[in-house]
Amino acid sequence: YNLKGVAESITHPNNVSLLTPEHYEMALYRMQKAGQWERMEPILEFVRKETPFSPTEKMQGFLLMAYLKKGEYDSIISSFESFKEEREMTKISWNIYLSALGKRGEISKLRDAFDNLSSLGFTPDEYSYHALIEGYMISRQYKQALE
Repeated sequence: YNLKGVAESITHPNNVSLLTPEHYEMALYRMQKAGQWERMEPILEFVRKETPFSPTEKMQGFLLMAYLKKGEYDSIISSFESFKEEREMTKISWNIYLSALGKRGEISKLRDAFDNLSSLGFTPDEYSYHALIEGYMISRQYKQALE
């Protein structure tokens, strides 16, 4: 089957019978699996402007995952910071954000975001700690990485 055709048929504006968030989530999930983040951005913009609902956290999370696959760390950071103004994000999305901050060496933002996880009701997990340690290692702050 053709991922491009599936995604386009689900998200085409003339498919009025398919205007539910779940159908867009499915299309974006398939695009994310195929690493087609360039095609995901216009779909999220379409959902934002042309549908009666806003992009869901799942939709935004799929885009963040696609960016992560492509190593688009700056895109993760800017998208996440914009998304979190609109809605609460899941721990998976927070961990992707932490990872991008670490890979970019933005230690102060990484540490602040990591420290805020608890206040948001999340318990840091192995992915959160890995992002923090990796950020310290990339920034050559070895002592902090060992603590």
